[in-house]
Amino acid sequence: MSWVFSKLASKFGELRSSTSTLPSPGPGLEHLDVSDDESDYGSEDSLTSTDTSPSSDARSAADAVLRGLDVGTEEPMHPADVLSLLQEGNDRFVKGTSLAVRRNDVVRREIVDLSQSPHAAIVGCSDCQAPLESIFDSLPGDIFAFKNAGNTCIHANGSMVASLEFCTEELGCRFILVLGHRHCGVLLDACKSHAAKQKSGCGDCALNGLQHDLSSVIDQAAELASSVSLISGDRRSADDIVKLSERAVEVNVFQTLELLLRFSETIRQNVRSGQVELQAAIFDEASGKVEFLGTHPMQEELLESSTPVPPWPTEKGKASCCMPLPKNCEVPAPKEAIETLRLGNARYVAGVSENTQAKPGRTAIANPFCSVLACADVRVPVDTVFDMKPGDIFVMRNAGNTCTHAAGSIMSSLEFSAMKFGVRLILILGHTQCASITGAVRACMAGQAQSGRLSRSLGKVAQEAADQLGEGVGLARLSLCAVKLNVLQTMEIVLRHSRPIRELAQSGRVQVQGAVYHMESGCVEFLGPLPNETEVLVDA
Repeated sequence: MSWVFSKLASKFGELRSSTSTLPSPGPGLEHLDVSDDESDYGSEDSLTSTDTSPSSDARSAADAVLRGLDVGTEEPMHPADVLSLLQEGNDRFVKGTSLAVRRNDVVRREIVDLSQSPHAAIVGCSDCQAPLESIFDSLPGDIFAFKNAGNTCIHANGSMVASLEFCTEELGCRFILVLGHRHCGVLLDACKSHAAKQKSGCGDCALNGLQHDLSSVIDQAAELASSVSLISGDRRSADDIVKLSERAVEVNVFQTLELLLRFSETIRQNVRSGQVELQAAIFDEASGKVEFLGTHPMQEELLESSTPVPPWPTEKGKASCCMPLPKNCEVPAPKEAIETLRLGNARYVAGVSENTQAKPGRTAIANPFCSVLACADVRVPVDTVFDMKPGDIFVMRNAGNTCTHAAGSIMSSLEFSAMKFGVRLILILGHTQCASITGAVRACMAGQAQSGRLSRSLGKVAQEAADQLGEGVGLARLSLCAVKLNVLQTMEIVLRHSRPIRELAQSGRVQVQGAVYHMESGCVEFLGPLPNETEVLVDA
């Protein structure tokens, strides 16, 4: 991609000048037997707090202040208006005058009835400690928050592309922002490995694709940063590597834009027509400020492309992952990690949270004790749901908490968290009122054909739920069944198709578990390991 160097250099130059009772864990499938009464879909009886609904005057005042941030807006907002809202929200975050309060029981209960109409889809990095919703001071549901290791898009058939296509086609989102962040641990680690000529992937490992993607980014960054040499044999100081990683952050956001335009004909067509706009930005965790970089400097040329580039090559083999586990890794065992999450969720439900909402300034080096793959539609930051400090959880998010390809960004991110940080618990977190699942269930009940990669995948889950429960089942019960089946399906895909995670699970080092966040009550229902985990680990 050397042809883009001059435009990137020009672009950068321009920018620089200008406590409650929770459901007990159980053996997975038995949780699928839920009541036919749709009111049981999410009872509020488990809430320990009394009703503190705001007065109509207070609600009206809040609505007036938060104009344009209404989740229930039916008409998609123009990209320019969305950009302005994101800029204004970030300004409030920086100044400490945020308006959106996500720890309020009333807000949590009221958003359940709001239609899902996100104004923006944001692809952020799992290493960034501040929730995307906080960075832009957005109300629940205003943005579709996607997160993976390095805010990447490494496979044409991966869940990132499918999720963004779903967001633009099904939910009417017209603005996609790829958000990198300063002091990115993922890119710094990649720069160190690159400088040492190390390979962090293996033949049958999604990390291979991530390493390939980031290696290309580092090569471009090195050419742009002429003061940093990557010629074999040169001695590079730690300071040089840090400087290189910061330039790589800039290159990486534009490469993700490029790959999205090349991989997805749907996104490409929407950008050509002016229906959707793709932009890049970088978040500075020290100041809290987001630097908006605009569109890709070669966007016009990229829009002329008619054929997506093939996904990064992965060699099939039987070698184990060669990235070593971190030394002196004192990560809690899966059972202890689950208990920590359970207690944190109990505090969240009871309204006695110990950890305050993220503020500008990176508090510490990320040292997660578990990984969580959640849905972009969950509307509440995962850290908040479990009352954890920034950096305690390595969070990944996409539409439907899915893993659609063995070599995609989500699988590589899960492997990165297990191999880089040594996490021993991987939690797949679904949630009630999931827009993607509910849409698939409605289509299934109406006998409609599913369109789009993600919708087709979730349509199979919806059909499985319908077959399991039989006729005469209401939307709520069918949707909840589909949510849980989808969690179990993702768990099985991870164990079957990720060799590093499977080997760690076979050795007892790592455990993959499932859970469902009930938006109506705030409670997390822990499903435990995959019911047929033993068979999966033997057969794979």
